[in-house]
Amino acid sequence: MINNKISSSQLAVLSFLMFMAPLAFIRSDDLNNNITDSVFSFITVVLITLLLSIPLFMKNVIIVENKFISLLYSLYFVFIIATDITAVTKMLTNTVIPDGNGIFMALSTLLIAIYGAVKGTEAVGRGADIIFPFFLLGAFFIILSALQIIRPEEYVIPFENGYEDYFDNTVLILSAVSFIPMTIILKENSNGKFTIKYIIFITAALIIGLIFLLETQFCLGYYALTQQYPIYTLSAVTKAEPLKRLDLIFTVIFLMASVIRMSVSVLCLFKLAGKYSKRHTGALRIASLFFTAALTVLFLCFEETIGFQLTVYLRAAMLFIFSLPIPLIIKLINKGRAAK
Repeated sequence: MINNKISSSQLAVLSFLMFMAPLAFIRSDDLNNNITDSVFSFITVVLITLLLSIPLFMKNVIIVENKFISLLYSLYFVFIIATDITAVTKMLTNTVIPDGNGIFMALSTLLIAIYGAVKGTEAVGRGADIIFPFFLLGAFFIILSALQIIRPEEYVIPFENGYEDYFDNTVLILSAVSFIPMTIILKENSNGKFTIKYIIFITAALIIGLIFLLETQFCLGYYALTQQYPIYTLSAVTKAEPLKRLDLIFTVIFLMASVIRMSVSVLCLFKLAGKYSKRHTGALRIASLFFTAALTVLFLCFEETIGFQLTVYLRAAMLFIFSLPIPLIIKLINKGRAAK
């Protein structure tokens, strides 16, 4: 029997992994070739994330009760899954598997995410519990090894070209790490005190993310700007016996976190489909997955035509709408009903 319950600790771990996963797939071109400004952008993103997390600290914020709202969230998750898989696939085809078939890898990643979601919320939560210590060990191993190649002279002055890059990078990172709507949906099935655990894990994500960005800056300097994936490059140039390069560890831990992130998104999609129509749940889930697969292929083939910046700003805007205003409105509606 599939168990869809999840503990507050598991939900906090999931939030951590979903927050960290996209950092590996951010390209230097997307950061406007400015790694230093992105450090301040990342701090800003964490503060904005905590602000947008207000509905997570409230009770009776139940999204799936309203069919129209469920439909809107379903479309959001389809878009998020497609863009997440596109980012992962592009990173793999540009670094680890340059001769790989992007569409095949993207659809394979989607199938893995579906498999995790089919197993239920508890299975995904347990998977996160297993992956979390490996992620921390891998991240700390890379961080400690990179300390050996830090060169202070590589430091780049922040806001060298004004504040425009800072604002653009903030929007980019914010759009990439969007996970709050997923956590809101899963919180309906969680138990236990969540707020303190959530803040602790997001603080841990802030510290680890900042160290990665700072080490990328101090180890690579302007060289990082010539690399498509600067944080990945940091792991590739870092050595630790008996390994000559640590990019394999980096790729594995971030891919595991990404699979968890996408499984959660598919899980939310399944849950919303089930509430939207109990009679046609299966058909709606299959239709939404086909739509997701088609949108993923579309992004892979025509990203330049569609416009990457458009995708970034759309993700950021949708993150804000589906994290704060809609949940707060639902909270007020539920409070009004309770008063009657």
